[in-house]
Amino acid sequence: VHVPGDGSGLSNGAFERVVSDINDAGIGFDDNDCYKLHLSPADPGEAVLQGATWLETPEDASSLVTRHYFYSWPPGVMSQQVHLGIKLAKGVQRAPEPVSDEVIAHRLDLATDFIRRHTILMPQPDPTSAPPFFSLLPNTIGIPQKWKRGEEGMGAVDIAYAAGRFRLEDDEALILKGAVPRCRFANVVLWNRFLQTFDYTAYDEYPVFFTLDTPAESEEYAPFTIVLSKEKPTQYTGKWMYTEGRPMGTVFFRFLLPEGDKYEYQRITTTVVPVEDVAANLRK
Repeated sequence: VHVPGDGSGLSNGAFERVVSDINDAGIGFDDNDCYKLHLSPADPGEAVLQGATWLETPEDASSLVTRHYFYSWPPGVMSQQVHLGIKLAKGVQRAPEPVSDEVIAHRLDLATDFIRRHTILMPQPDPTSAPPFFSLLPNTIGIPQKWKRGEEGMGAVDIAYAAGRFRLEDDEALILKGAVPRCRFANVVLWNRFLQTFDYTAYDEYPVFFTLDTPAESEEYAPFTIVLSKEKPTQYTGKWMYTEGRPMGTVFFRFLLPEGDKYEYQRITTTVVPVEDVAANLRK
């Protein structure tokens, strides 16, 4: 559940703030694996909930964001439907009335504001206030770190993030080495400057994201190696991500529901090498 940003955070008010959250570990499911959430400022009690899970929602709440992650490719949202519905828990349902010109104008203003804030008004990263998980030094990744509740932005408080900008010539490659902590799910994606995922329609030949293996039952971490470049390195059969020939972009890691009370996790190392030297570098 989000409320409007107050302008004091990292985004200078461009994004909302998370004020309450819940994940599947705290949601009650029925015999059909379905669930209900009851959104209200105060807990109404079980007599009203009747099996639903209460999620605190302040009166000034501005949006509710749901996230659904899939291990399979193509993503479940492309081959399956996520059935979500919303209705008033109390009150009189009124017949729809014509929407006034003033309301339509307000909605258009909101849409325009959203587009402007995510394009020309997108704040430039400030090295003095950027979170440690997001490195602004080219070709480095910030230390994986959990999102803080109340921070302005689009993060989820039960996810650890790590990110950074790549900057590569056509004949260069970026080698990333790290380890996935014990968690429910982990992935890495490539973004453009507007936080949009690179084109994944040709994923089988030109992958721009990966689901990462999580640790085995007896292990604390699962190591990984990923190579970013325009051309796929010869004699390299590991995970390769296609930069689309872009000279720069963002590498974004997610670690969902990491176990334990840690706040930070193992750092991801980076090395820039000529594309033709990738295989030789990794054999060292």
